Amino acid sequence: MRNLLENAIRHAPRGSCVNVTLDRSGDPGSAEESIILAVVDEGPGFAAEFIGRASEPFVKGDDARSPENSGAGLGLAIASGVVGAHGASSFFDPDPVAMCGYCSLSPGPDDSRSNAGLGRRWPVGSSFMTDAAAAAATPAPKYGPTAILTPANLLTAARIVATPFWLVMVANTGPGWWTFLIGFTIGITDFVDGYLARLQGSTLLGAWLDPLADKVLALGGMFALVASGQFHWFPVVVIAAREVLISGYRSRMGKLGVSVPATKLAKWKTFVQLWAIAFALVPPIADNAHWIATSMLWTGFALTVVTGWQYIAGGAKAAKAAEGQ
Repeated sequence: MRNLLENAIRHAPRGSCVNVTLDRSGDPGSAEESIILAVVDEGPGFAAEFIGRASEPFVKGDDARSPENSGAGLGLAIASGVVGAHGASSFFDPDPVAMCGYCSLSPGPDDSRSNAGLGRRWPVGSSFMTDAAAAAATPAPKYGPTAILTPANLLTAARIVATPFWLVMVANTGPGWWTFLIGFTIGITDFVDGYLARLQGSTLLGAWLDPLADKVLALGGMFALVASGQFHWFPVVVIAAREVLISGYRSRMGKLGVSVPATKLAKWKTFVQLWAIAFALVPPIADNAHWIATSMLWTGFALTVVTGWQYIAGGAKAAKAAEGQ
């Protein structure tokens, strides 16, 4: 909300209004029912050819908006990322009179939406405008969204740098306690940098680096185990192909102004894949109970296929919802 409001206020003419509305769309109780949160300003809006890239980082429509008020091109990208992380979709309306940023959410029990564990529930029709006292009670993060050299980002970058050395070790030596412990240490940094980001402030760079580091670790680890003879190549190739295809699909949908958020099942998919790698490296399991690692690998394979379909179906549904607005 803060990014959307600041963006609207920055580009709205002096003395004009910025309206925040919360409305219902679709028949109550139906699968099409959703809650629409809109932030509308009276600024010049975006050019039609630019609207599909409005949610991309560092993209600015300065030719359509006042040059003296241009920002870093991150506000809408961050807002779209947060919306997607909460299981919702976002889109932007290139109206020549009012720039509209929409957030579409499925309503929760009793006509309310649980705000993803933030400790509040927002009933339909409630105001999202906080007063000065509420704003003052919320401590400002130490790092802003454009920060680069944060502890969380540095730790994520270190994970990316360390992973190739560990992969060479896995491919050459196979299972072993040192191989397992080094890999486990690299993997545990994912939880640490996530904690630091929540504590000190999330950044756009971190939001891009963290999933990249996870993919390098998971896919690299599985291919290294294929090279050492621990894993069969077929499920690993399918998993890798799915990652490439879905990443391209989400990028394409993003350029159309549609957010395709990660699902909880997709996060479990990554968790299962990493533990398949871990079990394959523990000597007692690798030598005497390799079926455990193999079962985890094929479970990860199944989750990969299912979540891939979920992404495609979810993207199509979000695109259809966006077209209907």
